[in-house]
Amino acid sequence: MSDAASLPPSDHESSLGRRSRWRVLLWLSAIFLLLFSIVPISWAVIRWRTNQAIAAELDRIRAAGEPASFEDVIDSIPPLAPEKDCTQLYDEVFAIITSQVWERRAGSLPYVGDGEADESSIPPPGVDWLGLEAAAKFIDGENYNFMTLDKAAALGGECRFALTGSDLTTQDVMRVGYKPRAAARLLSLRAIVAAHRYHPSDLHLTLTALGVLPNCLAAEPQALSLEVRVALYGMYYYQSAQMLDFAGFSDEQLAALQDVTRDVDYCEQLRQAVRWERLYCAQCFDGAYALDSELTALMSKRPRIWYCVSHVDAWEYWRAMRRYCDATRSNDLVAVWRDTNQVNDDIQQTLARSSAMPQRYFVTNGTVGGAWHLAAAAVRGTATDRAFNTFVACYRYKLKHSAFPERLDDLVPACLAAVPQDPFANAPIRMTKIDGDLVIYSVGPDGKDDGGEARSDDLRYRSNSWKRTYEESRAKVQGTAQP
Repeated sequence: MSDAASLPPSDHESSLGRRSRWRVLLWLSAIFLLLFSIVPISWAVIRWRTNQAIAAELDRIRAAGEPASFEDVIDSIPPLAPEKDCTQLYDEVFAIITSQVWERRAGSLPYVGDGEADESSIPPPGVDWLGLEAAAKFIDGENYNFMTLDKAAALGGECRFALTGSDLTTQDVMRVGYKPRAAARLLSLRAIVAAHRYHPSDLHLTLTALGVLPNCLAAEPQALSLEVRVALYGMYYYQSAQMLDFAGFSDEQLAALQDVTRDVDYCEQLRQAVRWERLYCAQCFDGAYALDSELTALMSKRPRIWYCVSHVDAWEYWRAMRRYCDATRSNDLVAVWRDTNQVNDDIQQTLARSSAMPQRYFVTNGTVGGAWHLAAAAVRGTATDRAFNTFVACYRYKLKHSAFPERLDDLVPACLAAVPQDPFANAPIRMTKIDGDLVIYSVGPDGKDDGGEARSDDLRYRSNSWKRTYEESRAKVQGTAQP
């Protein structure tokens, strides 16, 4: 038995051993390949399913009649009524006041050119203004521009900029808004001069033109123009509110100032703006962002691994923007502000949970917040509008009763149809008195009622504000100049 056990294995047994080893090796290779390929296979499946979901989202957008391309945005803008089309009028003025020659001539004057005026250098009527003569001479030389702007305002002030679908991929808000901003500064200077000359009819005409000016952007894609329009309306409110103590306006003229912005619909503007924003920032996912400075700056920071997870980022972006679009469907701005804040909080929590892998939602994190800022601009514009019109109503009341009202309810129905609601809070616009001055204000985005004391921005209107602003600015300048 020992001799048999020591015999060498046969060729057959050796062959079986080699096949067994190869079989094990093949199984191990197959298992290794399976493990190695499961990641790219899963990635490909997830990417395919994500792209299918995004395609379905685009189909839903089209089915709802919402723009799914920049060409759709342009096509959705209705043509202007011929009797309201002021495009030619505004083009004539914009061509003049944006020329380099004109800007060099006007640049040193307050509220004209690139810089804002130093408020400490512009006294209210009744106080000597060293710059009055130069400003008045300049204004008198701009009769053609003012005549054209007044004519456009009388027609409603609507116009169309020459934008196409392809322009929208590269157009930014500053380029669209530069021309009307220049016109607004020119009108502001004319208003200041008219107030110092005690010409109430010229002042009223100027403020009306300033209030109608934002309509020149009414037909443009709202994400390009919404915040500029809010800023332009803010200039109208600010200038008008400052001058009410010196203007000597009649009740009819004051009522006309209220009517200038009575039909502004920020809800519809916001809906259009968010839909356009959804398309605008989606360029990041198809590489069409290169000519836009802000998106280019964002995408220049993207990590390399983002290319592997960009489909996940894209789906989160489209899902987040759907929620923003749904949150802005209401015509109740109090509900819009509440819902958009909730969406923003939820998105921020989602992004915070992905902090271990921030590149997963790189574009969503950098772009989706723009929709919230649009909502904030729309709600802010409405709050400003309502506070200003309530402020003017108080001056109408003062004309009849020689004193400001004790309660806002006293304004109804003679000066206001109803006390307006503050869209930042489910409560009426506030009224108080500080140092004998009337103050009308909104609580603002933080929702905190400061009693009108700290609210120094465009959400507060105070009587005698021009005089107080000038005196406080001069005191600050003089205090700084002392050794």
